[in-house]
Amino acid sequence: MLVDYIKKYKNIEVITYDLGIAYSLSDFENIKTYLLGGYVDRKTRTLSSIDGLENLSRLHADICFMGTDAYDEKFVYSTSEKKGKNKKKND
Repeated sequence: MLVDYIKKYKNIEVITYDLGIAYSLSDFENIKTYLLGGYVDRKTRTLSSIDGLENLSRLHADICFMGTDAYDEKFVYSTSEKKGKNKKKND
């Protein structure tokens, strides 16, 4: 898991919508963790909402580790119905 790799670094901030990642990182004082916000998806244990997407658009990251089904320069594709609805509302 990526958490095992980044926990050794000092003074970093992590932006995530994943509750498991946030929980794992909460053990480390050297890592600040920011949850984007939204409703909890019980299957994936992630947060999802228009507000979360808007929060993300206001943040800057030096490095991004992104999980998705597919993406190109114009669009991020997901098989999640909820995430698909969120993307359509932002267009």
